[in-house]
Amino acid sequence: MSSESSKSPDKKERLESARKVQAELRETLKELQDDIEVIRTHLANLGRKWLIAGEADEAKWEKEYDSQKASLSRLLKAYTWISDELRSIEDLRAERKTLCLRVSPPVNPSQSISQT
Repeated sequence: MSSESSKSPDKKERLESARKVQAELRETLKELQDDIEVIRTHLANLGRKWLIAGEADEAKWEKEYDSQKASLSRLLKAYTWISDELRSIEDLRAERKTLCLRVSPPVNPSQSISQT
């Protein structure tokens, strides 16, 4: 009995910890989405400025544009990785629930006799 009671708080702590990590990952995803939108807007503005400036400052604009594209690429990779991790956590959770539903409790012989 004492081993079961010691496992239960540990399991609860692990579940709570997993939920916190999942919440933090979701918050990070939201922040990344915001950052991605800021950079996309900045890239669009840079593109317009580059077109307006013409060839005079092309090297300057190209360097800034490439730098922002690299930043966007890194953010998108991070976003994709975190999103995939959250999806796999949710898939595992759904799979665990499915497995729990498949396991039925043992049949009580007295119930089966009284039902017939």
